[in-house]
Amino acid sequence: MGITILLFGLVAGYFTVLQPWWKSKAAQNWIATPCKIISGGIQDYQDRRGVKTYSINITYQYQIAGQAYQSSQYDFTFGSLNLKAGYEEIVQHYPSGMISVCYVNPRDNTDAVLSRGFQNIVWVPPFCLVVAIVILFFAARLK
Repeated sequence: MGITILLFGLVAGYFTVLQPWWKSKAAQNWIATPCKIISGGIQDYQDRRGVKTYSINITYQYQIAGQAYQSSQYDFTFGSLNLKAGYEEIVQHYPSGMISVCYVNPRDNTDAVLSRGFQNIVWVPPFCLVVAIVILFFAARLK
C-alpha cells in the first residue's frame, strides 16, 4: 500500500512540478513574438462530487515567417485548480484585441505560451508528497 502511494506521488509530482518546471526553463530561450488576443475566459469544470475547478482559456494568434498560428496555452501548469479569483485577474490582463507578446518554441512553431514563468502553486503536490512520506515512515516505525 505504501509503495503504491509513493509511486502515485512520484508520477503526480512529475506531471505537476518537474515537467512544467523543465518547460518553463526551456521557454526562457523561446522567441518573443507579437501576438493578438482573440478571446479570453475561464473554463470551469465540475466533478461528480460537485467540486469546481477552473483553468485559463486565452486564445491568441501569432505569425512566424508569414505563417499564421493559434494557441491557447497560457502557461505550463498541468490541469485545473480552484483559484477562480486569481484566474479572473489574469484574464482581465489580456482583453480581446490586445497585442501582447507570446513565446514560441524555435523547434516547433505550433508550441507557444503567453507566460513562461514557473507558477508557485505547483509546489503544493510535492509538499503533500513529503508529508505523505513522513506519515508512512512514522506509521511503519510504530508497527
